[in-house]
Amino acid sequence: MTVKTFITKRAEKLNNYRQDWYLFANARTGFYHILSFLNFHGTDKILLPSYIGWSSREGSGVFDPILKSKSRYEFYRMNDNLTIAAEDLISRIDENVKACLLINYFGFPDPGYAKICHHLRKNKVIIIEDHAHSLFSYFIGRTCGIYADYSFFSIHKMLPYDNGGIVINHIPDRSFDQYFMKVSEETPSPKYLTEYDLAGISLKRCKNYTFLLDLIHKEAPRLIPLKGDLQDGTIPQSLPVIVPDGKRDDLYFKLNSEGFGVVSLYHTMIEQINDEEFGQSHFLSRNILNLPVHQDVTQGNLEKMVQLIKTLLH
Repeated sequence: MTVKTFITKRAEKLNNYRQDWYLFANARTGFYHILSFLNFHGTDKILLPSYIGWSSREGSGVFDPILKSKSRYEFYRMNDNLTIAAEDLISRIDENVKACLLINYFGFPDPGYAKICHHLRKNKVIIIEDHAHSLFSYFIGRTCGIYADYSFFSIHKMLPYDNGGIVINHIPDRSFDQYFMKVSEETPSPKYLTEYDLAGISLKRCKNYTFLLDLIHKEAPRLIPLKGDLQDGTIPQSLPVIVPDGKRDDLYFKLNSEGFGVVSLYHTMIEQINDEEFGQSHFLSRNILNLPVHQDVTQGNLEKMVQLIKTLLH
């Protein structure tokens, strides 16, 4: 007599919760190959957020692959706190929109993420997520990438490596698998996601962020935090602030000269995002400063940094 099995003694379904990973030297290369696979042609276009930076040293990690793949594009608006202007994005969806890129800036998933993805899915728009800053929000927080068709990650921006990028295919598309097996660089080794305690790093980043945010409120209230308190599952890449009175560049150079590694993401917009149409993006790029909260940062040095900021902004 054959006994019908309802629950197996261990998990046996090979493809249940499986993710297909493909390794690249960096995130931009992975993004380029996603675009190449999707093969934009004719009137096909991709929607892009209107906050994309450029530097003379690195170019644009997001926009260079768009140009290289010759994909048609259109920008959607961002709010003054760098969340998506959902109504504007939704209004741009038409029969020519083949894909939409969502960027989790500084590790923060958009508060309208589910609503936006619902509209994209409803209109059969392919969802691509940029996790260059949200490695931990994806793997530990599980607050982004939930609705994505394709995701790409930058390892060296979040862990102490010189390079490393990942593309994840979230849909069971074997043609994608065959394509990416041919172009994947298979380097560096995926061991970087097992060599480190990602949960511990995430906890440290959240503690540093919360500690630094409280310091800013108490000691340097002229700084304007862009994001505020962390929501559950959000693991920050940095703590972004707006520096008043056009003092961002002075503060940037002085802090770095004193040994406090700060960055400005992104200090220069790509020329295709014009100031007239996307003035808010340009305002942010001219005034934003990203304060470090990574796993190497100590609270004692955060206190020293804020005291220096307080003095410089006095």
